[in-house]
Amino acid sequence: MAMEWTEETIARLRDLWQQGLSTAEIGRQLSVTKNAVVGKAHRLGLKPRPSPIRRGTKADKPADKAPDAAVATAVPPTPAPAPAVAVPSADPATITAKAVPVAPPAPTVKVEEAPAVASAVIPAAPVAPPPAAVAPPGGQC
Repeated sequence: MAMEWTEETIARLRDLWQQGLSTAEIGRQLSVTKNAVVGKAHRLGLKPRPSPIRRGTKADKPADKAPDAAVATAVPPTPAPAPAVAVPSADPATITAKAVPVAPPAPTVKVEEAPAVASAVIPAAPVAPPPAAVAPPGGQC
């Protein structure tokens, strides 16, 4: 179902486009899709809009801006602290946390590679020819 663009809707499109409304908002006001608005604006030669999508690329950042000090200085990651476990005591006011040792990571096992095997050519199994076509009685196919 094609939309008929009347002179009145084209005039409204031009006006709303000039006001800077989004294509979706213009479409809602004209009861058409935003893609219909974009297509008609392109065919009418209206001024293109900048993309609303902002990508975090280096080209978007000003060259004269100094990088953040936290980003510029590489800090090695710190190991996670051992979990604390409450140790019960007779007096609840003197409960303290005691670090529980964490098991070391499992040792890695080096798997030796198997020696390379010379590739052998294995002959293909013989293929039987298809059975001959049998003519139906009377000799007609």
